[in-house]
Amino acid sequence: MIKIEQKVHSNSSAENLYGLVSEVESYSEFIPWCEKSIIERRNQDYFFAKLHMKYLLFSGSFVSKVTLYDYEKKINALGVKGSFRYLEANWVFDEYDDGTLVSATLELDLKNNILEKAIESASGVLIKETISSFEKRLSSNS
Repeated sequence: MIKIEQKVHSNSSAENLYGLVSEVESYSEFIPWCEKSIIERRNQDYFFAKLHMKYLLFSGSFVSKVTLYDYEKKINALGVKGSFRYLEANWVFDEYDDGTLVSATLELDLKNNILEKAIESASGVLIKETISSFEKRLSSNS
């Protein structure tokens, strides 16, 4: 099982970052390893998102139940279908006077041990690149 925890400081507001990360259907437009991102079904408090990913020689898709906590600026994604035994991702956006502290955690237990090792070895870079992709997208929308 992979467990990744990363904290990154951003000059963007918590509101803007939270809003951008919440827009799952736009991920394929700016996250390099996301080929397609769609919302399969929406309920009042959560939605089901399907992401088609490609990393190195591996590709596949998975579905997550995504719950947004607007007031707290938190996002929880729990994997419900895909090539994993367990998947949970959490985003927390804490705003301070000098910007926002973005805390991202990922727990992942893949069925494919080779892919799991590849992701584990590159985990720090993948999280930083993902957050950087969000920040670039945010600055291009300003």
